[in-house]
Amino acid sequence: MDAIADLVLPILPRLRRYAAAVTGSSRGGDRYLELCLETLIAEPERLDRDRDVTVQLFMLLHDAIDACGLDDEARPVEPEFDSGLHRAVLDLPSADRRLLLLTLLEDFSPGQAAAMLNAPKPQAERRLAAMCATLRDICVARILVIENKKRLVADLANLINQSGHTLVGVASDTRSAAALAQRRHPDLVVADLHRGMGGIGPVRALLEGNGLPVVFIGGRPAALRQRDGAPVFVIDDLRDTRRVEDTINRALFSRVAGNEAVRRTAGG
Repeated sequence: MDAIADLVLPILPRLRRYAAAVTGSSRGGDRYLELCLETLIAEPERLDRDRDVTVQLFMLLHDAIDACGLDDEARPVEPEFDSGLHRAVLDLPSADRRLLLLTLLEDFSPGQAAAMLNAPKPQAERRLAAMCATLRDICVARILVIENKKRLVADLANLINQSGHTLVGVASDTRSAAALAQRRHPDLVVADLHRGMGGIGPVRALLEGNGLPVVFIGGRPAALRQRDGAPVFVIDDLRDTRRVEDTINRALFSRVAGNEAVRRTAGG
């Protein structure tokens, strides 16, 4: 059992976040996750160590949710989930909601998500494209940029506008960014890790208590994601406009899991 725990524990934060997002409730998500883990303890043979453990655990979580008849229940939306985007996601049919969150929130490929949902990949890709198009107008973000290089600011502004989002301010350092955030109320922060910031610490201070997703330009993704607080996303190459847009949208969709739920998950 200890060996199974070693495999499961690193994946628990993702499972908890996803369960909360799929169900629209942190408490409900935890209930289904507990059932998933109880099933695994009773039937450890359901986890094949020679296959992708993460994918298997997400599929076990789906089984737990289905066993409880989630789609037959009313889904009250908790205050932490009360936004247009959250409600639009929760109003999707169960299979579509899972497909959307598996890809945009949990960063599985469409092929992986399709396999986890027992759906043909081409069909899943068509459904995903249709859902993203439908939700595009809802998923409009107010973005604050922390950057002190004018050329990069111009590039970022252009990318943000092309993505259909709104640039609400540019700060050259975290002190001015904090003041702008108080006045402009951004939904998302895009920050250059290497310029005008003094490292990740000041950005963590800026985001403390706000639960704002942050998209970093540069840096090491694995190291950045191993921190407490709001989820972190990384853009490695601004020339890849599709990747930039996808990263911003993933950061926005991370809030579907609820800021408080994400903070509790990251901490523990």
